[in-house]
Amino acid sequence: MKKRALSLIFALCAIFVLTGCKNIKTSENAIQPINRNIKTPTLGIPLYFGYKNQPYLCAELREIQQSYDASIEQLVINELIKGPANVSDLYPLIPTGTTATVSGVSDTLFVTLSSEFLSVMPGENKNYSSNETDLAAVLGRRKLAVYSIVNTITEIGNYSRVQILISSNQSSEGYRPKMYDVGFASIDDGKFLDTLPRSPEIILIPQNAVTGILSLIQEKQWDNIYKCLYQGESSSQASVSAYEFESYANKSGIVIEDFSINNNVTYNDNSTAIVNINFTIRSNSGSTEYTQVPIKLVLSNNIWKIEYNSVIKILEKGN
Repeated sequence: MKKRALSLIFALCAIFVLTGCKNIKTSENAIQPINRNIKTPTLGIPLYFGYKNQPYLCAELREIQQSYDASIEQLVINELIKGPANVSDLYPLIPTGTTATVSGVSDTLFVTLSSEFLSVMPGENKNYSSNETDLAAVLGRRKLAVYSIVNTITEIGNYSRVQILISSNQSSEGYRPKMYDVGFASIDDGKFLDTLPRSPEIILIPQNAVTGILSLIQEKQWDNIYKCLYQGESSSQASVSAYEFESYANKSGIVIEDFSINNNVTYNDNSTAIVNINFTIRSNSGSTEYTQVPIKLVLSNNIWKIEYNSVIKILEKGN
């Protein structure tokens, strides 16, 4: 009897074990180990850098390979720190040696930059605070640097706001910088920088490109204007030299009193645009107003440039 009972117990145990094993399956939702042999995809991301001597940002499209170990936002900021590949038109805004870490909370990305972010760039005066012009240049560049991060990150689409933090040398934790220290206030009133949304107004769209050129004409910065002109990309077409352009511009004697930009842009295709402007020119005989004057722009290397002949037509009105 005891043997039968023991046999029955062993039989039941065997059935239980076999049944239990049979029902053990790998859940489809279980976390599987990452196969790092599979190549991660690449994304074409627009990175925003400074353009010439203008207070605007221009995008450089860069292929960035995603990583198993870092978010796309971290990778993108690392690329921003490296600077632009198209150095003929664009220039870096973040000092070399700056490092960054990121963390996201809800719709805000917190970007912690090392203290090198507040250092000077090559060509900037180390004693910039003692000179008004140098101070404005450094703080203006820092503001562009902040917005280069904000606009690049928000364009990815995962976050709608960015909080910039600066870490001290003694700690990896970041603190909010003063608005004055990063160019967001004209006086040091002790206020700190809050989260920032995307700022399309600071991007070199056609209207901003024309605004920049007209401002430079008012200031007679002919060398900077020349750098922003489009003269065609054909090797058979002779380009006007900077010296020739500056000589002609000076002879025109043009003085633009004021101007306004029509926000309605006509895009003829993906590479050209027309912006209408109104402006008033002062001469010895008085002031003359011109309205709805078309300015043609060409998208060259992903940068909107003013066609050379459009600027010449403006200068001719000064003769």
